[in-house]
Amino acid sequence: AQWGVPDVLIGADVVCWPQYVAPLVQTAKYFMLLRLRERGECDLRFLLGYVVCAENNHRLFLEECSKHGLTVEEVDASNFIPEPTPAGVMSNQTLQLLSVSLDVSHPRAVAPVVFSTHDEGTFNH
Repeated sequence: AQWGVPDVLIGADVVCWPQYVAPLVQTAKYFMLLRLRERGECDLRFLLGYVVCAENNHRLFLEECSKHGLTVEEVDASNFIPEPTPAGVMSNQTLQLLSVSLDVSHPRAVAPVVFSTHDEGTFNH
């Protein structure tokens, strides 16, 4: 990385289309592996906020993270959503904040990232 490894990765509403889930997870892991090589440990977190509109995309995200040796923890909403909800905010959907980290004890955690290739609107693995 030309400018160094970031301290944190932040994403919002980026788990919308299934074909982009694998590249998103691969990119997060790539930076985590850079941090691991740079410091000998990986304290880099990927913080991801989104509303689960499609349960299958959410499940796919969790499966991809697990496959790549990443751990996903849901952050308690009371830590980031004000109570009571401000009057101007109206939604019947729940915002989730996920914290994704590299689980160095996972057998696939240090496996190199092989990025998907883009071909006519679809990603091939």
